[in-house]
Amino acid sequence: MIFKGCAAVMCPPGTFSPSGAATMEYGCRPCVPSDEGGKHNPPLKKVLGSSACPGTNFVYGDLNGDGELSDREILRLLWVYTDGMNWGPDYAMWGDAGTGECLLIGVKCSDKDEVIEIDLSGATLCAESGRSSQHSQACRGLPRELGQLRKLAILKLNEQKYLRTTIPSELGLLSKLQHLDLGKSPFVVGSIPDSIGRLSSLKILNLARCRLNGTIPDGLYRLTRLEKLYFSLNSLSGSISTQLGRLTNLKEFMVSRASISGRIPDEVGDLIHLENLELYGNNLTGTIPASIGNCSSLRRIGTSGRSSVLFRDVLVSYDSLTNASCQTFSTIDCLVNCQKV
Repeated sequence: MIFKGCAAVMCPPGTFSPSGAATMEYGCRPCVPSDEGGKHNPPLKKVLGSSACPGTNFVYGDLNGDGELSDREILRLLWVYTDGMNWGPDYAMWGDAGTGECLLIGVKCSDKDEVIEIDLSGATLCAESGRSSQHSQACRGLPRELGQLRKLAILKLNEQKYLRTTIPSELGLLSKLQHLDLGKSPFVVGSIPDSIGRLSSLKILNLARCRLNGTIPDGLYRLTRLEKLYFSLNSLSGSISTQLGRLTNLKEFMVSRASISGRIPDEVGDLIHLENLELYGNNLTGTIPASIGNCSSLRRIGTSGRSSVLFRDVLVSYDSLTNASCQTFSTIDCLVNCQKV
């Protein structure tokens, strides 16, 4: 329960919460009767503001005290954690726990009233924290409980210039997720969790223009349904794995200016549906593999202003492309920073 006009209200006798009060994040849960509880002095059923009850577990985010998290309660946590009161006027109903999840702006439900899409690209998450120095207090990032929205297929939180968060590893529990977009959110930090490799339904992954570091996790190469993968403009490390060839449904592979190194693996030639390849602005070495000539669907290789200088260095590989009848490029250029060794 949430009481308007108060930051928190003490739990009534016979109920409890970790703080002893109902807050914006959770309510008070009734104590389950137990012998141990009956021995408490004074009896718990007479205590105001209890922070624990013997034999009764507390579920963080539980508003109605039933010991479970509903889709609506998870969405409420997202609203609280990301300064929902300042998202914008269209999202005011997110703060009213009495408004059903399927009536919220930015949410779509199935015919069984299960949340299947969250699109908050029109909201301004953590707006107030972006304008002040109290970032950690006003914006707590994405709650891990999002991983319990088991029917979620689309999660779009892109272009959030104030959102400060890491990527919760619990997102890997979203086995129905097909589209994950956190792109153009410059304060999404940390590494890409390996649990992302459990998103077996994922088709689109956009993490471009964030502030991510670490390597591309091996688990990602298990996502054989991926069609579009965007990692550009991050501070990653390491190289592109030879397991890249497992992503045979990939159409767009955009990893420019991401600080990766090493060679382009020969297995890139296994990406028979690849249409758009962008790897410029990295610390790559070697030449474009001749196997790229197998990419008969390729339309574009990303370029920069230096392409005319480096074009002669990759002429042999370019011949491989033309010999493979890849004649339908809208742009035929080289991969910048791929130098012969």
